[in-house]
Amino acid sequence: LCSHLHIPLQSGDDETLKTMRRNYNRSQYLEVVQRAITTIPGLGLGADVIVGFPGETEERFENTRKLIEQLPFSYLHVFSYSPRRGTEAHQIKDNVPGNIKKQRNKNLTELVNRKAVKFRDKFLKQQETVLIENQRDTKSGLLKGHTGNYIPVIVEGSDSLKNSLVPVTLQRVCEHQVTGCVQ
Repeated sequence: LCSHLHIPLQSGDDETLKTMRRNYNRSQYLEVVQRAITTIPGLGLGADVIVGFPGETEERFENTRKLIEQLPFSYLHVFSYSPRRGTEAHQIKDNVPGNIKKQRNKNLTELVNRKAVKFRDKFLKQQETVLIENQRDTKSGLLKGHTGNYIPVIVEGSDSLKNSLVPVTLQRVCEHQVTGCVQ
């Protein structure tokens, strides 16, 4: 098993979660995550969040931001709400202006990017097993893969390493990944 969990959050505000018809609240989410991070050493934790859901006030957004700040997320997928035909939410008036959604999305993305770097820093100079993927990184041409806790890694190496588990020493944290050296 890999030490990585993706637990969708959607919102850190109880009223928004209720409107979304989620069957959990903020404290239940927090309890599950706390149990996971105390049980699984080095856990990579990811989530999905929707900003600008109808009825999301500044206070409700702040509840979400504070929860994200509190938890040790290593990545986050942030989506700006947009109505989708055929969904219950489509019936609710979309009352959050686009520029506010965009700013909230940017705010959470910047927050989680800082958290991701902090998380990856903890693993520098350590040897980790990396699953090398079938495709090379398009920017650098290097092999790319992920550690067991979902840290994205790029390394130099031959195509023979593709689709295999490889020991890699993590050397440098870049904006969206870590560079490493195959051992």
